[in-house]
Amino acid sequence: MDGKNFEQILLLIEGAKKSGKWLVLAGHEMGEEGQQTTRLSMLKKLAEYVQNPANAVWIAPVGTVAKYIKKQDTSITKRD
Repeated sequence: MDGKNFEQILLLIEGAKKSGKWLVLAGHEMGEEGQQTTRLSMLKKLAEYVQNPANAVWIAPVGTVAKYIKKQDTSITKRD
């Protein structure tokens, strides 16, 4: 998410929704400027967007998503 504005992230979200794929967003520092910085203004808009049920976005930590996938996919077996 570093250096991207909300509109750029929204394109990624909409693309993932259309293709039925997962989207993992990650960033480094948080602030308003800097090369490897996730913009706080973008995060605010992103939080508002994902909290609106009409947008149909599930946001969760990677571990939670992995557990969900494991429960849904019966071909994934426990490893010793």
